[in-house]
Amino acid sequence: DVPFNVIENYKLLRTNIVFSLSTNDKKVFAVSSASLSEGKSTSTINIAIAFAQTKNKVLLIDADMRKSVVHKAFSLENKSGLSTVIGNMTNFDETVHKNVIENLDVLTSGVTVPNPSELLASKNFEELINTLSDRYDYIIIDTPPINIVSDALTIKNSIAGIMLVVNYAHTTYNDIESCMKKIKIADMNMFGFILNNVNIKKKAGYYSFEEDFPKQKP
Repeated sequence: DVPFNVIENYKLLRTNIVFSLSTNDKKVFAVSSASLSEGKSTSTINIAIAFAQTKNKVLLIDADMRKSVVHKAFSLENKSGLSTVIGNMTNFDETVHKNVIENLDVLTSGVTVPNPSELLASKNFEELINTLSDRYDYIIIDTPPINIVSDALTIKNSIAGIMLVVNYAHTTYNDIESCMKKIKIADMNMFGFILNNVNIKKKAGYYSFEEDFPKQKP
């Protein structure tokens, strides 16, 4: 069972994202991280579930076509998905996994392709999101780490903003700084951070950003 405090934290996060989206016509946002192994996809999945629990119609898209895990989390087939839909090899309705849980549809990443950045930057992707925005209350997109590849930055015109997952005492200050510079250059709207694996027993009071995010990896 998921601990109560974890469930409540995702509900609070959902509320904060809803407020961030309230002034934007697009109810589409992405989740990414600075580097690998930050818990990005797990956070994205939990956010999608939290949104679906409000009885809104939610679509979760796995746009991490390089290292996709969403289909594994839900035990779904991934022979077709986002890559085949954008590539016009399949259509959305025959590809999407409907009601994976109540009110949550999932579009997996699809087959591995040599040019994921180009697919996400394509007019086909932008048109797909525009079309699906009329069918879903919220669309949540899992994207690759920003410091590794530029995929997440290429979809800025299709989304309202992006959330960044950081891992307590694993993500370095330099990782975050580099990532934030890329987001700023791309002129992408930043919603905020999701801090994973916080050691709540470490201190009773506030913690120092630079102390808990080391300059260099160990």
